[in-house]
Amino acid sequence: MKKYSELRGFYIPSFFFIQLETKEKLENINQINPEYQSAFIHEYIHFIQDVTTTYGLKNIISSVNILKTISSEIQNDNNDNFELPIRIPLESKTMTNIDLESVYEGDLEIKSKIIEIIKIEFVPNELITGYEQVPNVEVQFINEYNQVKQFNFGSICITESMANLIETELFDNVSSPIFPYKTCEIITEYLYPEVSKNRKFIVALCDVSLNTYHSGEFFIELLKYLKEKKITEPIEIYRLTKGIRMKLKGIESNSIDFIDRISKLAENEFNSYFTIEEFSLLKKWSSNVFKEARELRSNNYSFWLDILNKETKVERLNTLRKLLMDKLGIPLLSNLNSELYFYNENIKYDTSIVLLRGIVEVHNVLRGIQSGCRMKMHCKNNFKDDITNSYCDTSPWKRCKDDYRCTFAVLWKMWGFCEKDVVVNNN
Repeated sequence: MKKYSELRGFYIPSFFFIQLETKEKLENINQINPEYQSAFIHEYIHFIQDVTTTYGLKNIISSVNILKTISSEIQNDNNDNFELPIRIPLESKTMTNIDLESVYEGDLEIKSKIIEIIKIEFVPNELITGYEQVPNVEVQFINEYNQVKQFNFGSICITESMANLIETELFDNVSSPIFPYKTCEIITEYLYPEVSKNRKFIVALCDVSLNTYHSGEFFIELLKYLKEKKITEPIEIYRLTKGIRMKLKGIESNSIDFIDRISKLAENEFNSYFTIEEFSLLKKWSSNVFKEARELRSNNYSFWLDILNKETKVERLNTLRKLLMDKLGIPLLSNLNSELYFYNENIKYDTSIVLLRGIVEVHNVLRGIQSGCRMKMHCKNNFKDDITNSYCDTSPWKRCKDDYRCTFAVLWKMWGFCEKDVVVNNN
């Protein structure tokens, strides 16, 4: 499970969940320690990237399709049990998309310190059947030991760089390591040094790059073009890319229409998680978020500049709250005590919102990323009685036969997995 993480918190993309590494109460996010306000904004930016960019929306679709493929493997097997972890067939379209996404995303971490970039090149992956020519964006650099190393640049570096740049424009004393948080800045310094100190320029470049399938490749190519044409104004990046043509299900459209179409598809796919009427409020919430995000991008393609062009950091932060939080709300939010918070002016908090956290747990158990459920502290502390037991740590699926089902068990049963026994393959 991919996770945008830093020391003060993390965001789980496609599942709308933020955790802050503090025990403070989070009822009013504007009144907590400024360090964690800053961390929250960083992770909140990832949430906005999820629902307003092609990159985020296609990941939501992909995450749902992974679960559908797993469900199909379980349901179509005539055995009375199934084995964990579930192996996605190598020849399936789902597996191909997972492999492609690993190319598009690039590296999440590196072990060397970047001292100086010396070369950037596109290298065909040569491994993904039918897509062998889709390139890795290889960035070669000199490390602290004067050795030549490399990393693959992609959407992970872009999302983190963009979030770090915006956070820096809103808060003081933002400190982050170069990788992945400043990779877009050092690449810009290498390819187009004249604009490398212009944070708004790089944010705009990141944003429009995330509105393409291969964000890393597009970022490099567009940056070279901007240098060639001597374009230095951030707004020109949006004007230049607004008319880019892309295809979805065989239909070609410009950037804004494309995002509108892929957003509606992502909305439908996301809501397919919830197959019973009991969770209609959760579907109403997600539909509202997708709708507001579509309108935001359609009516104001360069909305990040409306925030960053304000004179002071306080004005920028207030504009972000008004432009984004007032309309899209705040997704599921947790502190270190597993106390959950949620805000949307159109929808009141409902216990079904907790399913957003449960989906991640079920997804990870099915794919063998973890064996137990990490919601144990929440279930221990947030009910009248402690509803946890030993199954939570080793075999949470067994909870679906309990009289009182936890969040994990509710999802496990709703998706039809409760009808079969589970065999764990520890090899």
